[in-house]
Amino acid sequence: MLRPKRMSKLFAIYPARYHNRVILELHERGIVELKETEDKRLAKKIAQEEIEKLRDLAKRLSKLREFLGEISAKKMSIRNESFDYVIKRAEKILGRIEPITSELAERLERIESKKEEILNIIEKLKLLGEICPECDLSLLRSTEYFRAFFGRIPEEKLKSFGEDLRETFAGKIFILASKAGERRNVLVLVPSEESQKLLPIFYRHEFELIEIPPLEGKIDENLKRLEEELEKLNDEKEKLERTKQTLAKKSSPEICAVEEMVVNVLERAETNNLLGFTEATVVMEGWIPREKIRMLEKTLKTATDGICILREEESQEAPTELENPKIVKDFELLTEMYGVPRYDEVDPTPFLSLTFPIFFAITLSDAGYGLALAAFLLSGVWIAKIFPTNVRRMLAVCSLTGVIVGIFVGGCFGFGGGFWVNPIENPIPFLKLVVLIGILHILFGLGIAGVIKDLLRKDWRSLLFERISRVLIVLGFFGLAFCIIGVSFRDLGIAYTFPKIEMFEAFNPFATSPKPVGILRAIFYCGVLLGVVGALLKGETIRSKIGEAINTVYGITSFVADVASYTRLMALAIASGVIAFSINFIVSVFWGWMVTPFANSFPNILVAAISACLLAFIFFVAHCFNIFINTLGGFIHTMRLHFMEFFGKFYEGDGRKFSPFKAKRKYTKLKKREVNSKRRWDNSGK
Repeated sequence: MLRPKRMSKLFAIYPARYHNRVILELHERGIVELKETEDKRLAKKIAQEEIEKLRDLAKRLSKLREFLGEISAKKMSIRNESFDYVIKRAEKILGRIEPITSELAERLERIESKKEEILNIIEKLKLLGEICPECDLSLLRSTEYFRAFFGRIPEEKLKSFGEDLRETFAGKIFILASKAGERRNVLVLVPSEESQKLLPIFYRHEFELIEIPPLEGKIDENLKRLEEELEKLNDEKEKLERTKQTLAKKSSPEICAVEEMVVNVLERAETNNLLGFTEATVVMEGWIPREKIRMLEKTLKTATDGICILREEESQEAPTELENPKIVKDFELLTEMYGVPRYDEVDPTPFLSLTFPIFFAITLSDAGYGLALAAFLLSGVWIAKIFPTNVRRMLAVCSLTGVIVGIFVGGCFGFGGGFWVNPIENPIPFLKLVVLIGILHILFGLGIAGVIKDLLRKDWRSLLFERISRVLIVLGFFGLAFCIIGVSFRDLGIAYTFPKIEMFEAFNPFATSPKPVGILRAIFYCGVLLGVVGALLKGETIRSKIGEAINTVYGITSFVADVASYTRLMALAIASGVIAFSINFIVSVFWGWMVTPFANSFPNILVAAISACLLAFIFFVAHCFNIFINTLGGFIHTMRLHFMEFFGKFYEGDGRKFSPFKAKRKYTKLKKREVNSKRRWDNSGK
């Protein structure tokens, strides 16, 4: 669980006459990731013409599926998935459906284009109608004597615009403007021979020129006619959509199935680019989970009648396949967002599945919010289904953890305080808690995950001079810092108070101090010494050795910054509580004004009831908004703490995910007797 699934590099040789059966069997099993053979002496068998044919068919079928949509149906049972059969089946359905869909798509596109054109004209006519609704549009056409211009202008520029026009055209101008609005609609008529003078004026006054529709008749009459045209187009579109739905119901399952068959045959044909061929044999290389070696051996022997050679070995360059229990698996999404772990490093998902819900719960810090969010995510309502199932489950775990944390520190929907402490009234114990959590989280990354990583790689120098050194530095430094402040953990249920000392005394290796201080000081300087020795051994030149040693000491400041980052958990928790309290306070004040005074007599009780419903709605919406904002903020900041402060201590995340050679079987089902058939199956098109 703490490391990726064990993988083996495979090397197989089998007779060429069994090639198609082997590829079909492996494709259906989906247990091997094929890789290109490394021996350059081996030939490649590439059927480029057939591959291009399959790609073209897959593209056309995909276009049909996207146009018609997917309709759920039973998987189609197929006995044959050979090249010739699939090509024939694909061309048949394309020849039958493609002309119909092409015509439908073209007609729908024409309707949409016409609707857009009409809506554009309607919008212009409505703007023009605000100035002169009774205008005959034919009278606004430009002639050899005058030209009409229509557009919009900011209200504050209208006055200066009119003055500029009158001054430029010496009164030979006609202007109409709408009465109100931030942007005024303006109609301008000027002599044709002087119309070129308008363009600089338009530019200076931010005049947005709008084309006058080339129509005849009054604006109202044209609007009515265009609305009728629009309605006819909508009716025609509805008829075409019904035709499309009928066609989809009849043909979509077959299209999806045939497309899947084409894609499967294409994948099998493309494997020839990865394999090596001689006159009589095929050489295959790839990766396979070690636990499936026996299955592969059995599959190859069945497909080749026992005539094959199989070798496997472990390699540190293997792809990664994560292996986690179901409750942890949902958190793999977060790990992969940062990067897939390398084959030879620790999988951080188990650690993440433990600390991520706790940190998220602290940011939420309200039992009511946690319960409401969990109920929403698990309810199955359509808006919750926007999120993938694994995301919903992961957030539900985080939310339910928030219920537990909220009981201790946050109350319920802003009412009351926690059983342990109310961070709004008394934030210091909560601050101690998040700082302690931050230190433990960093130590977890350095001392457990990091140590496991170095043990897996057998990197003893890194283990001693980096991991153990940094663990000792963090323990010693923050222990001494607690002594300087005189921190007590009694309010956390830990009966211990650090002895109070001065800063100079804390870090003075020769000072006489209480025993705990001496132990912490020894831990700190042992860590520094190990780090400096490691830096001196690591550097190649005197200059680099000194630089590395200085960086080791200077790096202590980064730990302080990392721990300080965890205080954002407290900040978000307090912000959530303050907003929840404010919502309750505001609603209670208005309740006292709008409900209580009217609840005593019958005529006024209706006012009280309406006011109560309104305030209940406001209460509900406000708390929903607060849940949304705090969920978003809590998720982002929790993710940041893990990606920056935690992963940065040990995780590289530059691995490659295991991608098995596996047939798609969402819409089709290949019958077993076809898979196990001993007759030759051709995936190359011959």
